Amino acid sequence: MDLRRLGEAGALVDFLAADIEFHHLILEASGNDMFCALREVITEVLSGRTHQGLMPRTPRPHALDTHEQVAHAIRDGDAATAEAGMASLLAEVSSAIT
Repeated sequence: MDLRRLGEAGALVDFLAADIEFHHLILEASGNDMFCALREVITEVLSGRTHQGLMPRTPRPHALDTHEQVAHAIRDGDAATAEAGMASLLAEVSSAIT
């Protein structure tokens, strides 16, 4: 997964772009117009976290693992695991920005 490679390399700008794309793909794959409407909000939260220095130089290994877990769960049709992974990611971001 590109996110892991970019994150471990400390390539924050490229990691941010890949992370935004990852989350946009999830929103689009949901088929839910309400979720899709959150596209710009997600972009602003992720961008703001990086630009305000709230993002660590290299993403936490747990966050990278969770992104992969979510991607695999979606691919495998495992909604419960995908939901749990996204809840974990959202909790981490919420903690970082509050």
